[in-house]
Amino acid sequence: MKIITATALCTLIIVLSAPAQAEEAKPKKNWSDEAELSFVNTSGNSETSTFAAKNLLKIKFTDKLEGEWDIAALKNQSTDKTTDRNELTAERYSTNLRLSYLFTERFYSGLGTGWSRDEFAGLQNRYYAGAFVGYKFLTGPKHLLKGELGLNYADEDYTKKKELKNFKDKDFVEGRAFGLYEYALTEKTKFSQSVEYFFDQTELRGPLCESGSRRYQYNRPNCDGGTGSQLLRKNRAKLISHSAMLCLAHTHSS
Repeated sequence: MKIITATALCTLIIVLSAPAQAEEAKPKKNWSDEAELSFVNTSGNSETSTFAAKNLLKIKFTDKLEGEWDIAALKNQSTDKTTDRNELTAERYSTNLRLSYLFTERFYSGLGTGWSRDEFAGLQNRYYAGAFVGYKFLTGPKHLLKGELGLNYADEDYTKKKELKNFKDKDFVEGRAFGLYEYALTEKTKFSQSVEYFFDQTELRGPLCESGSRRYQYNRPNCDGGTGSQLLRKNRAKLISHSAMLCLAHTHSS
């Protein structure tokens, strides 16, 4: 699976770079870069600090072809003031690469691949590659609302701590549903909120509640400065997790 994902990633990079090379003679490139950075610190009997960063690069190769590459990191640490003990409570990293083709102003489809790690949720490494279709319900200039449906082929490696609880490394096909809302505060600053839902059916026999797994992500911060990342429950050694983040993004474009 890792070889397949790596091959898909390399192929996608080549496809992304080819249109750029073809239009290299043109002096102006249509691209934008969004950087998100946040730090939250709360104090009481214990002190909690959360640091999150994300960068999203968008390139519009043609009127119909668009590419996206994002990198994200999150770290949360708690300090007990009575014992002066520091404890790392969350650490998450991810990167994703997407190529989209616009059939109309609102309807599009594409391919995506990526990697993520969240050891506190039991994931040592997660690789995926898949396809999606999407529709933009609102297209701006102030409001953007879009939804996506897709299928991924994923490979998950669990941490040793998870393996001791009978979690086994696996590869599987999963469904994906995604929604995003953005509000432009200024020309280069915006508010965004998203929700993402994953479902995989790794066994074809038996009732759904015995053979499926669901993972749900809702991007919004906790009031105490935490990230909201927690393991909710498990179902037949399959992972279900929550994560959260809310951001104000600053955009640079050319």
